[in-house]
Amino acid sequence: MAGLLADHDDISRPISVEDEVAGVGPLAGKVVVVTVGGSSLGTDLASCISAAGATVRCVGDTRFGADVAADLADPASAREALDRAIEPLGRLDGLVHASFELEGLRAQPFVEQDATEVAQVWERSVWSTIASLQLAHAHLAGRGGTVLVVTSTIGDVGGEGFGPWSAAIGAQRALVRSAARQWGQDAISVVALAPDATLVAGAEAERPTSLAGPAFGIHGGPDELGGVAVLLLGDAARSFTGQTVTVDGGSWMAP
Repeated sequence: MAGLLADHDDISRPISVEDEVAGVGPLAGKVVVVTVGGSSLGTDLASCISAAGATVRCVGDTRFGADVAADLADPASAREALDRAIEPLGRLDGLVHASFELEGLRAQPFVEQDATEVAQVWERSVWSTIASLQLAHAHLAGRGGTVLVVTSTIGDVGGEGFGPWSAAIGAQRALVRSAARQWGQDAISVVALAPDATLVAGAEAERPTSLAGPAFGIHGGPDELGGVAVLLLGDAARSFTGQTVTVDGGSWMAP
């Protein structure tokens, strides 16, 4: 993998917004797209990544801070928006998929969920993840990069009241593993992040997740998750792929 990346160390970098990439930080000079929707977490992560020196564009729901509007579950809409976001910058180094279906972030008894609601949450979550992964690969293949998919620990603990969201998380993690296995030869790492559900859905998702509280006393906020995202988007973590990284203050500890 190192050899493959080395072949592209001197690649031309036609970024037009020179002032944006002149800063310092572990991600200085990198271009990252963050997909947003359903939660403020996407734009929070974008701020952390930008503070680390990257040039960041947000794509998705403008109600949640997107620079370029898109229906991320529609491949054509997602492709057009991502291309519009990247074109002025000339390239892509990383993508963070942090878009959620708003309907899925509201707790509801399992017996009351109907087919329409399940399709709204499960299908759209999965299709938006597939679209983001495929579009990222189209821009990263041959030069390398990183794709992060933000999920939640709610998928590990039964997801009381969040059945469709929990099911979607299981599918997202399977997609991450499959993409990581296939795209290593393209020097693309693919990783899932799993913060506590409250970081995504707020108080609505306050449910017991383990027999004990978080080891640090708190689950951690966007800055902690953003710090892990910055680490994984950097070149030093490029060989870390196909895994789910739990970032919840030490609440959910799995072997």
